[in-house]
Amino acid sequence: MWLKNIRGIIACAIWVTGCGDDGLSGTAASKHLTATIILPGEGESLVDPPVDPSVSVSGGGGGGGVVTAGDTLMVSIPFESENANVVAAGIRFGDTGPIRTVPIPGASGQSAGTLQFQAQIPPGICGDLSSICHDIKCYEFAVTSEGKVSRANVTALAMRCGNCDEPSCQGLLEECVELDDACRQAVEQTLASLDASSDPCGCHRQLGDCFLSSNCDQGTLRGRCYNDAIACSQRCHGLD
Repeated sequence: MWLKNIRGIIACAIWVTGCGDDGLSGTAASKHLTATIILPGEGESLVDPPVDPSVSVSGGGGGGGVVTAGDTLMVSIPFESENANVVAAGIRFGDTGPIRTVPIPGASGQSAGTLQFQAQIPPGICGDLSSICHDIKCYEFAVTSEGKVSRANVTALAMRCGNCDEPSCQGLLEECVELDDACRQAVEQTLASLDASSDPCGCHRQLGDCFLSSNCDQGTLRGRCYNDAIACSQRCHGLD
């Protein structure tokens, strides 16, 4: 029910789905980035691995923000492991497909720590993708010695293969965002009408305030704002 209410707050947002040209976009673009990203000392890829509930990860300094072809990402994944059995980090773009892994020798035997490695976006990747700004989710995992994974930490990544004259970039790139007075007015009216009893933890208001603070930037909404609101609701209902 809370998701339905949150959607009411963001009804004024326009979701960008254009393809732009004949290159890859959407799920295909995410899978292509997973397959081609350059990783150091790569381990075995995992397909539909079981989840180890004794291992957890949290948000780090990994796949968030805006990247362009040739960029190097510093992926940082804080983890906790009841059985001290984490041996590698895992990464995938999009919610399906193989998880590529990077062995982290220093993690072995540790009940908590941070998995860190560098990953490079292929310099020629935009030659294979649509000439747009791709809204891609980065899934980060801790990998155990048994080939199991933690539940994923998910962060938003904007893969820039277009400029501000491309509509998809106007929703994802900060420099392309213009103040939308109509959107701000609609969100403010919705927030003013919220009944505190229907939003006991203030999650809907948090989402709306975050959206307004970013000048109705759709990229921020779909990334940090929406993820923070989901986490707020999970805490509110004792699901975290």
